[in-house]
Amino acid sequence: MERDRYSVFAEWDGLLNNDWAMQSGVRYSQIGMDADAVSVNGPMGAMLALQSQFNQADRQQTEHLVDLALDLKRTLSSELNLILGAARKQRAPSYQERYLWGPFQSTSGLADGNNYLGNINLDPETAYQFELGLDWHRPTIGISPRVFYHHVNDYIQGTPSTNPVAIAASSMMGDSTPLAFNNVDARLYGLDTTWYLAINNQWQLDGTLSYVRGERRDTDDNLYRIAPVTNRVQLRYIQTDWQLGLAMVNVAAQHKVSAENTEQKTSGYSLFHLSGQYQLDKALTVNAGIDNLFDRRYQDHLGGYNRVRNNPDIALDERLYGVGRSAYLAINYQW
Repeated sequence: MERDRYSVFAEWDGLLNNDWAMQSGVRYSQIGMDADAVSVNGPMGAMLALQSQFNQADRQQTEHLVDLALDLKRTLSSELNLILGAARKQRAPSYQERYLWGPFQSTSGLADGNNYLGNINLDPETAYQFELGLDWHRPTIGISPRVFYHHVNDYIQGTPSTNPVAIAASSMMGDSTPLAFNNVDARLYGLDTTWYLAINNQWQLDGTLSYVRGERRDTDDNLYRIAPVTNRVQLRYIQTDWQLGLAMVNVAAQHKVSAENTEQKTSGYSLFHLSGQYQLDKALTVNAGIDNLFDRRYQDHLGGYNRVRNNPDIALDERLYGVGRSAYLAINYQW
């Protein structure tokens, strides 16, 4: 398989007047993709038919993508800024989305227990993005909320395959409901917020909040594999040459799942992470910490699924559990 990308871009940043600042950019990309013919070992009739379909198809594809971005910032006061953003972004299919010629397991973030079939004729995704935000900041307190809306044409998502040959081949490999990569219409909207609060010279709070809602526009269904609401709060104690931090990460339950893909719901959970930093001198810094301090057992909604039989710890096709308690130590030296 070959994938070649050539791009050219231009940017312009500057002041429009005393109140408005602008960042803008444009990018053109040409992406060429191709794949060699494939072959099957063995007498599997369904796989031989899929091999023939793939080898006879025009596998050479070229995409011409144009991205546009415009960000405007207006100073409302010495403490408050208004942020407006608009963009057009395009994404070409990945090699798996385009060239999985049979119903195979897919990786690249999709180890979800399903077999997938590629689609050579996929169109690139085209997203029209809009953002509205505020930046309010003082020396001891600040918050930066952003609301966004993405209108996506030709969103690439695995949908239930209707190819009887692919279904037959996949059934022989243990999955009677394979997914095929197809273009659908979608919308995503939500909120991202960062904030900080200095309680005094030593104690500081900061955090982030992220919420995204994904919906199909062509059917009455939710988008597949959308992360749930996530809130992170960190308390830090800061001295001149060292600091300690305790972070709490709250992840909500995700019940807005894709019915067409029989996506499983997940429960919410909370994790605690402990971190520390000590600066020995200007050049040498030591960082250490413990993630998942209380060894919480949890399942990430975007995590993979177990496909190993006779595993004594987790059932076949059950969502994998997240990483347990772990510790790290890092030494950074700059010169």
